[in-house]
Amino acid sequence: MKSVEFVCEIFLAMVATIIAFFQWRDQLRYAKEEKKEAAKREEEKRIMQTIVLEISEIEKCTDKINEFKNIMSELSKRNDSSPNYVMQIFDETMEQYENSFKEIFPHLERLYNELLLNEERFPMSHGYGRYIADIRTILDFDLVKRQRRNNNYDKLRIEIHRLMLEAWKNNDGYLTPEVRLTIGEKTEQMVRALEPYYCHATQINSVLYELKTRYENM
Repeated sequence: MKSVEFVCEIFLAMVATIIAFFQWRDQLRYAKEEKKEAAKREEEKRIMQTIVLEISEIEKCTDKINEFKNIMSELSKRNDSSPNYVMQIFDETMEQYENSFKEIFPHLERLYNELLLNEERFPMSHGYGRYIADIRTILDFDLVKRQRRNNNYDKLRIEIHRLMLEAWKNNDGYLTPEVRLTIGEKTEQMVRALEPYYCHATQINSVLYELKTRYENM
């Protein structure tokens, strides 16, 4: 009888040991999964912080970009400015826009790379593809310049310069009403030819707004 009890005790002890082993193994697996999940959450947090940081840096440099369309719109409404002044405003505003874009380009590029590298890694990445496509288009500023040339902006600028030069050579700088009308019409065409710049600025603002709204409070 005692031997039977002894065997039962050994058997129960073995069962208890096996159960304890499986419990320990499950706890170990759970701890590893928790550690892995915590590391993943930290990486997600790092990515979000990087995205928000780059957005903040970009926003610091977008004043001239945001002002561009307003300046051009106001310019096209005025009829009391000299052609020289108008051309100066065109040139300065274009230069300011391009300089501002050069400032934000490295931040846009880093933002683009961050989105690209993590597009498939995290649940929060749903929708990255659209932002990646938008930023890729924004970064291709040569395309904007080509569209500007295709819209005859550069040609119109040269034609206006030629008209003013002829006025200085032949008429002591005096612009006849006919020449002023021609220059006014070409100036309006120049404003319309800059539509690619307006679209470019709008796309920058849209991407920044959406990403900031999505990640700033996460």
